[in-house]
Amino acid sequence: MASVLFTGAACSAAGPAASKDHELVLAINAAPPTFDPSALDEGASQNVWSGLYDTLLTVDENGALAPNAASAFTYSEDKRTLTLTIQSGMTFSNGDAVDAEAVAATLNRTKRTPGPNQGKLSSVTSIEATGKDTVVLRLSEPDATLLPDFTLALGVIGDPKTFKSKDIALTPVGSGPYTLDTTETVTGSTYVLNRRDDYWNPKAFPFKKVRIRVMDDPTAIYSALRAGELNVGDIGVDQVDAVKAAGFRTTFNPLVAVGELLFLDRAGTVQPELRDVRVRRAINMAFDRQQYVTKLLKGTGEANDQIVGKGTPAYLDDLAGEYPYDPAAAKQLLAKAGYPDGFTVKMPSTVLSTAYEPSITQSLADIGITVKWKTVPAQEIVSSLYTKQYPMAFWMLGAGFVQRDLEGLFAPGGYMNVFNPSEPGLDALFKKAARASLKDTPAAYQDINRFLTENAYSAPIFSFGTYKATKDGVKFTATGNRTTLLNSLRAYAAEN
Repeated sequence: MASVLFTGAACSAAGPAASKDHELVLAINAAPPTFDPSALDEGASQNVWSGLYDTLLTVDENGALAPNAASAFTYSEDKRTLTLTIQSGMTFSNGDAVDAEAVAATLNRTKRTPGPNQGKLSSVTSIEATGKDTVVLRLSEPDATLLPDFTLALGVIGDPKTFKSKDIALTPVGSGPYTLDTTETVTGSTYVLNRRDDYWNPKAFPFKKVRIRVMDDPTAIYSALRAGELNVGDIGVDQVDAVKAAGFRTTFNPLVAVGELLFLDRAGTVQPELRDVRVRRAINMAFDRQQYVTKLLKGTGEANDQIVGKGTPAYLDDLAGEYPYDPAAAKQLLAKAGYPDGFTVKMPSTVLSTAYEPSITQSLADIGITVKWKTVPAQEIVSSLYTKQYPMAFWMLGAGFVQRDLEGLFAPGGYMNVFNPSEPGLDALFKKAARASLKDTPAAYQDINRFLTENAYSAPIFSFGTYKATKDGVKFTATGNRTTLLNSLRAYAAEN
């Protein structure tokens, strides 16, 4: 998600060539916190580790789950046993063979290791290599998010021989298409990846070298594009014509994420007001969503009052406009809930929220709610929420797999469901969705979306897209159904 925050521009300077025998050069806003396969995050640093590690699964051109390091994946009829068949002939960058034992060892280590991915295996009771190429996972209950998670950090494969190495966080050994060039890499600043000649799927990663610069200042990204130091960059809608004139290709992705206020403390543990659905609905009515799109997004998005974006499988046309902009009605709801004078709420100020904070503060002030923002560093965004000091937070929900997104935010034990309140009605809907057939899954998540929207579990404000500028043979492909690959090196193809 972090990569969508960058806004840059480009002039006519010639960028580094990026044909299949040359470099892909891009920027991310934060350095990878670690390369330990059990602790990888899924923010901007995925641009780096996606070149070093294979994932068990990926997504195809239609956004559907597809084989990758696992050539096949099948569930038992009751969805409590998952069998993975591992590709034969794969090797780690040190020459060791990739087999079922390595996959099982990686997953078991992740399950034992506290960190961002441990909870994603909470439904898994055992992981076993039952043959050279076969891994069997047994589950306590059906888990709709497990396969989508295998396309991301949970699905990477590490070499078991490195698990006890003191250098595992800095010196990755994976089965991915690239190796980390430790002579050119400057930890925290620049990461250089060299393509492996022996990689099993070279067509998916066409560039001989990838250079990734850590740049958290949009102005610096602008300067780097202008100087020809990058051949990929995010740009604003008002810069498209100039960038095209400078020889760049521009690609628009209409749905990158949904920007919304998450009501984390729905049970009112630290913010009693949020226990009342009338308060949550009142907050939803405080936002002039179209003004956010027009003034802040400059037209690269649309007003949205559902937690999922239009065009996703869970979106419901009949819920569009569920919460019209009506500050007067919002104040009446607050008064009926017992808060005629409003209240004060503390929220984290992060790289995700900074651009929108003045507008959010004013929108809520107009109905009597005072926001106190507390600065949180980029690398602590999620961990800060686990302190349970923030009952609400502005969040960008990426347009990925709907089941993974919704369960991560609201299901019992979800990685963002930090207060984890008891919610029997919603829990029952998630259980029903986990047992649904592939054909019935969209309808099951539409039911969940309806529950979340009508009960105001969040206050969505807008969905937005971005323009990507590319040059010198680079083609950006992570649009539409492939948006889940936004932060992956799979997002880039070579034109020649």
